[in-house]
Amino acid sequence: MIELLSLLMAALCLLMISNSRTFRKLQNRGFKWTNPEEPVSIFPTTKASISGATKSFELPRLREITSTRMGMGLKRLDEDNWLTVDSEYLPEHKLRDSLLSTKRSKVLQCLPNSYEACHELLELVTTFLCSRYPEHFSLTSSPMFTIRNHLTGETHALGPQSSNPLETVARLAMEDFNILMKDPVTGEYTLQASATLFPAGWELEERIGTSSKQ
Repeated sequence: MIELLSLLMAALCLLMISNSRTFRKLQNRGFKWTNPEEPVSIFPTTKASISGATKSFELPRLREITSTRMGMGLKRLDEDNWLTVDSEYLPEHKLRDSLLSTKRSKVLQCLPNSYEACHELLELVTTFLCSRYPEHFSLTSSPMFTIRNHLTGETHALGPQSSNPLETVARLAMEDFNILMKDPVTGEYTLQASATLFPAGWELEERIGTSSKQ
């Protein structure tokens, strides 16, 4: 079970995107930067609310992909709904904030060699949220790169100014994230960073740094 969970959550962690490529990609998609010196008309300046028509995201039903009883019904991740923002976002955000404040070591772990990977994950999450939900998330480039969450009123630094990029990811998204990196000696993938606020049957403090075989 632990191996399956690790593999599934590893699919959420795509790496190797530079700062310049991230923001250039947004510009190519027609995204417009928010100028902090001018009033913002398309985004609310106070806490926004999610439309009442927005329902909780429903996961697609799993179906067996083989004729055997052991078929797990795995399917390719829907890239358009990789991260979701639905009617449960605000109450869940409040709970995630509480867990990060009171049980930090139990829900957030980053080993030293995962620093660059965590920054790359933050860039990927930022790109997706601002492209998929532009009414709820926006970027500014001056005086430094930041992302503003219009649902909560929070602003987070990006790039080198972000002291803990994985924590920022955990505060922006509803999903949990695990980063597995390949050990150059053993060839095994080990859990090097994790923002797992709602684990299913395992303890992050015990699993960090280990492989799926351990």
